[in-house]
Amino acid sequence: MAENNMKLMGKFLSGIEKWKEREIESGANMRIVSEAVKRLYDAFTGNAEQLNLNGLELRSLPQEVRYIITLKDLSVSNNKLSSFPQEVLFLRGLETLDISANKISRIPREIVNLKNLKALYANSSQLDYVAPEIRDIKTLEDLQLRDNNINFFPRVIIDKASKSLKNIDIKDNPLKDMEYSNKQTKGSRSLDDDLNYFYSAKGVRQAAAKNGIRLEYGSSEIQSSLAAITGIGVKQGDKTSISRISSINSLSTICEN
Repeated sequence: MAENNMKLMGKFLSGIEKWKEREIESGANMRIVSEAVKRLYDAFTGNAEQLNLNGLELRSLPQEVRYIITLKDLSVSNNKLSSFPQEVLFLRGLETLDISANKISRIPREIVNLKNLKALYANSSQLDYVAPEIRDIKTLEDLQLRDNNINFFPRVIIDKASKSLKNIDIKDNPLKDMEYSNKQTKGSRSLDDDLNYFYSAKGVRQAAAKNGIRLEYGSSEIQSSLAAITGIGVKQGDKTSISRISSINSLSTICEN
């Protein structure tokens, strides 16, 4: 047993040192990357449940993250990650994952491997795609996707989500005021079609209310928020439509009803 632990330790140390070299070669600051290595080492040797790698300008995560199997809370926000860190998918005990403020365009279907995940934070990450399969994470309670590039929201995330899902935050996304399916079928739709069917802005709000999910929705842009929520088409400078929207008591009332 002790011999196996020593081999694993050697593999871990060797791996993160090679990763450190790659990060530095790609332009990362040596001091900052060294700090990341220290935090990784401390988490591994200390059987940590939490690991904070925020704001270290990391371009990737080392594969050796997967060996920190005790982790329940991992935060890698405010880095330079350009894709979803596949390494975290091996952390089956993970409950909270924060990948906010990176350049991650897609949340992949493999996210379902995190069967104990309770909260996923992916705000301000340039997301334009969220895998519908996220609905299969039965423990998920909080899904935060604020300030991204999401045009259409997978309806099954709401319609077929587990009862644990209580909050979805999709503020400041350019949701389109229309429904869309990337499978143009005739007649009855199959289960596969459901996986590819997306809610419009208005549909998201209505479905969330029906399923008892707290929805945080809105935007700083007139066209992608007020128009989408109310179903009123607005063009910048369209005083008539803006006046119609102004007659509604409050946007928060709309979202709750």
